[in-house]
Amino acid sequence: MFLITELVIIGITGILLVHAIQEKSPEFALYFWLGGAWFGFIRELLVANYSHLYMYGGFTIWLFKVPVIFLVFWTNFTYVAFVWSENALNETVMKNGRSPGPNFYPLMFLILVVLGIMVEAFGSQFQMIYWQIDSPYTLWGGVPVVIPFSYGLMGILYLAGFREIWTTIQDPVKRAYHLTAWAPLLVLVHLGALFLVKIATDIFSGQLKLH
Repeated sequence: MFLITELVIIGITGILLVHAIQEKSPEFALYFWLGGAWFGFIRELLVANYSHLYMYGGFTIWLFKVPVIFLVFWTNFTYVAFVWSENALNETVMKNGRSPGPNFYPLMFLILVVLGIMVEAFGSQFQMIYWQIDSPYTLWGGVPVVIPFSYGLMGILYLAGFREIWTTIQDPVKRAYHLTAWAPLLVLVHLGALFLVKIATDIFSGQLKLH
């Protein structure tokens, strides 16, 4: 089951790359997925291997300590939510001088949360990830209820950072440098936000008392 899932995700990545090349540009597709792969790699190293928020199931294709599909998994979801939001609102947010409308990021966030709920439901069925967060509120398979919202936050962080670099920097080398440098910072912001949400959840549930 794991190998089939990995191959399907790799196949979906190819389809999305073709779409991005045709609808955006080859350069956009290259930077978006390479930047996303670096972002995903750093995130998985920190979250799974060092912060120990979850453990992996029996994935078959690895790069160092990270399942290869996680190099494209997050990017694929972010791209799908990005394109759906653009189409729904009739916006083009990757053009220089054109800022996203007020509804763009909220809609993209909601799309990513829904996708996150679906993915976590699937993953919990086949024990692809074992969450180790002690949460009083859980979804299927012990998935903490805040996790689907982390999909939304992570996608927004990556797209906003990528958009800033893409629309303001034209030199290819400088673009690559800034994407490489920004990814760890975005991951740390994401982890910090997850930590704050976890504290808020514990306070609300009574697990953490302030006095």
